[in-house]
Amino acid sequence: MKQNHPMSHNAAQLNAATTGYLAPAAERPPDLLEGQPMKLADNRLAVLVLTWLAGHAGHETGDYLVQDDWAARNKQCHTRPDQPIDGNDDRAPSQRVRDGRRALARHAVTYGVAQAVTKALAYRAVGLRVPMRAQLAGVAVETTVHALIDDGRLLRTFAEITGKLAFHDLAAAGVNGRALMDQAGHKGLQIPLGAIVTTLLAGGAR
Repeated sequence: MKQNHPMSHNAAQLNAATTGYLAPAAERPPDLLEGQPMKLADNRLAVLVLTWLAGHAGHETGDYLVQDDWAARNKQCHTRPDQPIDGNDDRAPSQRVRDGRRALARHAVTYGVAQAVTKALAYRAVGLRVPMRAQLAGVAVETTVHALIDDGRLLRTFAEITGKLAFHDLAAAGVNGRALMDQAGHKGLQIPLGAIVTTLLAGGAR
């Protein structure tokens, strides 16, 4: 008896394009069925991996290429207004507080934009449709956590509690402990957290 074999993916597409006829559902591969989504587990993995990788690219761009010198020098002025980092800084403590808050806010906003653009381009490049609410939520989480880490006080408190204050304050022989801990917080906590939030909210993105 002659067996009926289901149409291959390419054959079904060619047949539909040339004749306008689409084979019955039983004869079509699963991915051609109307409304057939990707497997949820596969989809979430794709969103997680791509968001995580793009997050690293966005981080390097936002933290080093986009951040201006003024923001980098002043974003922690408000945390110790009576102890200027620069000996030539003759600003009043109240002015250092205002400048520090403005610098941190400016950096957080430009950093968030860099992350959002980088991830959006990555999703578009591979044709992955991630809901805007998931993208914005992930970027919002990363921007907030980034600002908390860059503020410096939370990082210093962590160093004190965990006995790492000497390393945190180390700035000799080409080693800057605070900068290294800062980057560890961004790459080990902030970026993964943003990727997880985006993935959870993306749901059935395709």
